Amino acid sequence: MVLDTIQSTGNENLAPSAVKTYIIYNKTRYDLTPEEFSEYQRIVGKATQVGLSKISPRASVKVREKQISDVLEKAGETGRKEILRRRGVRYQVK
Repeated sequence: MVLDTIQSTGNENLAPSAVKTYIIYNKTRYDLTPEEFSEYQRIVGKATQVGLSKISPRASVKVREKQISDVLEKAGETGRKEILRRRGVRYQVK
């Protein structure tokens, strides 16, 4: 479904990708330990998988494009929030 949507729209930003080895929040850069990076990737990957499973393949291409983009954004937000929470950083969604 994701590949079909990318091919239909040309929007390659819809492809899930690996997370970065750092998080920038409130103008502060948090470099992740290898363990944090691994956990961050796991959290984002799982949130992406769950979110994508809820998208109907019968939806229009435009609707799927928006929904996939929203899932990827929310999954990243979930991962950042959890990793920073574990560091004791109070994370607020903007």
